[in-house]
Amino acid sequence: MNTSSVPVRNSNSIRILAMSLLVLALTTASARSATRVVSGYLSGLNRGESVTLVQNGTEALTVRSNGIFNFATPLGSGAAYEVTIGTQPASQLCTVDAAGSGTVPEAGVTHLEVSCAASTDATPAATTSWWIPYTASPQAGTTGGLTDCF
Repeated sequence: MNTSSVPVRNSNSIRILAMSLLVLALTTASARSATRVVSGYLSGLNRGESVTLVQNGTEALTVRSNGIFNFATPLGSGAAYEVTIGTQPASQLCTVDAAGSGTVPEAGVTHLEVSCAASTDATPAATTSWWIPYTASPQAGTTGGLTDCF
């Protein structure tokens, strides 16, 4: 039988088949260029504090509690990413682990960890009052020196 002479009885079937192939092609192409969300886990943040994380120097995310965080802007698989601390909590110091930068894998970035701990501010003037002992030398017409702090 010559297939070129077979009449097409249902043109809707051909349209459905063509649409199915088009959807399959678009789905496959979008899967290759799929975007992934950068996410991670925050620990050690004190209640009432917040930390601002920054993705690639542009997207800021303020996190107010321990647990999972997700940046809103997804990145393409294979794209470079970097997460840094934008604003530290008032009484703590937070750090991003080594997974804070790299290339977005097919599965996305899910293993990023941010840890917060008590701040060890090394600026003594900010936390300590300074007392300097001195001895006053006798002045003309006095009988001795005084020892005191000012």
